[in-house]
Amino acid sequence: MILTAQQLDAVRGNLRTVAPHFERLSTLFFARLFTAHSVLRPLFPQDAYRRAEDLLGALEQLTRNANRLDTVEGALIDFGIRNERAGIQPVHYGAAREALLFALADVSGAQWNAELRDAWATLLQVVSSVALRGAGRARARAA
Repeated sequence: MILTAQQLDAVRGNLRTVAPHFERLSTLFFARLFTAHSVLRPLFPQDAYRRAEDLLGALEQLTRNANRLDTVEGALIDFGIRNERAGIQPVHYGAAREALLFALADVSGAQWNAELRDAWATLLQVVSSVALRGAGRARARAA
């Protein structure tokens, strides 16, 4: 189990809180990410609304399957393979995680606390680890 029942409830509840503000969440996330790593900008759709919808959909899927990652492991590995082929480097995963935590904290307002940050950080770290396995496979095949 990745998250405790309490952490999972907290993450899911937080997503329900921020979901109505998904455009703001996405804007903050991508602004932070692109400021830190401008090389990533061309890899994402220009359409900000589409980026926001994609981000919200991914977060919904992750929270729905947080303690059953085996159900989405193949998709996460494929995601890592696609990212590697697109030029996304392992360091970018950490930057994306930190940018997302920043955006979640901002949009969450008073609901955000250390426990919620830890729960999200744990989930995002595990997801990143699985995606990075896919990226590693892509690098190994290319070598």
